[in-house]
Amino acid sequence: MAAPSGPSRRRLIYVDMAYTLKIVRARCHEDFWHARHCGGYFPIVWGVHPLADVPDEETRRRRPRVAKFSSSQLAIEGTSRALRLPRWMLPLNFLLSQWLLVRSLAKRAARRGVSAVFVNDPLYSGLFGAILARFLRVPLIVFVPAQFDELYEATGALGNPRIFRTRRIEQAVMRWVFSRADMVFAAAESVAELARNYGAQPDSIARLSHGKYLARCHLAEPVARSSPEAALARFGIPRAANYLICVGRQTPVKHPQDALRAMKMVINARDDVIGIMAGEGDLNSSLKDEARDLGISSRVAFPGLIDQPSLSVILPHCVTLSPLTGMALIEASLAGSAVVAYDRDWQSEFVRDGESGFVVPFGDWRAMADRALQILGDPSLRRRLSAAARQRALDFVDVEGNRKLEHAALDAMFERWASKARRP
Repeated sequence: MAAPSGPSRRRLIYVDMAYTLKIVRARCHEDFWHARHCGGYFPIVWGVHPLADVPDEETRRRRPRVAKFSSSQLAIEGTSRALRLPRWMLPLNFLLSQWLLVRSLAKRAARRGVSAVFVNDPLYSGLFGAILARFLRVPLIVFVPAQFDELYEATGALGNPRIFRTRRIEQAVMRWVFSRADMVFAAAESVAELARNYGAQPDSIARLSHGKYLARCHLAEPVARSSPEAALARFGIPRAANYLICVGRQTPVKHPQDALRAMKMVINARDDVIGIMAGEGDLNSSLKDEARDLGISSRVAFPGLIDQPSLSVILPHCVTLSPLTGMALIEASLAGSAVVAYDRDWQSEFVRDGESGFVVPFGDWRAMADRALQILGDPSLRRRLSAAARQRALDFVDVEGNRKLEHAALDAMFERWASKARRP
């Protein structure tokens, strides 16, 4: 299929299962979706969530939903149950529903033209996007959000357990997706290595920060941000002199229980600390039960998902515990929140131990608690780490520099694609 010609007519299909339109609005994180335009490189974007009915809990929606996110971006949200079939036939319903979504996207693209398909992970988004890219005969761009091999080794958890029931299937999908990727974006060497190990061509891998996905409120100077009082009250977080916070999905791959146990040690040692376990996930109920069993339920708040503006005013007053965190680690550092992180995935590349935070051995939540106590007990150390953390995050995000690198990488990808098309 011929792609639109000229930069002003580039159209991108962006496949992402992170947020639905409902969730991105609730979190006030529209900037996450505006970043899909790659700094203006793709003027028109169709954002596709293949299974939006699952996180939105819409058990009766049968048809894909198309909504306008902005004047230049559509949100196309699929469903896992397009047909009225018995519950025991859900696997068949799921496959047929996804096939119907691919066909409808292909028909829409045939009328309008599409330049490339971008996927936000090499798992189900990658599989869906790779099939779609082959139909449309356009390049496939893969973003790598995590080192999935390390996550599995540490927890035994799969990236998409509801879809890929075994590790063997997950690995086969990653091999299929990476081997067909025309461009791979990786923020750290560990995830770039994952892509190479599963068949990505070395010259197709670009090392780029994923800071472009940040909400702009996190870029403000910490001292210029509003008081956190209203946000704390809104989420039922008690007032305290000091806060420990862990932000992220409460799932096994993120190890939130380790942050909770570290909070227990700090709370036992100091009576001026409140813990905040921000996020939702499968472990939410068990974490609350564990907090009660540890005797700290009155000193740890579970506010659920905190919207981006509220999070941006709370973080400057916290010490951040990061067993394994994604974007929230950058957000915390931009807020000048001193960080204690596990030596896991990309974290040890981002946090410079003893300079912009502390890195402790993976799984050693006691060491995490000890470092947090050290920070809380030494105001001058905390100020030094906070300043260095923000500067490190600003250097990492480098919005303008990364935009230039991204555009150059995309130009090179399209040139490779054109050269391949010209071959006999």
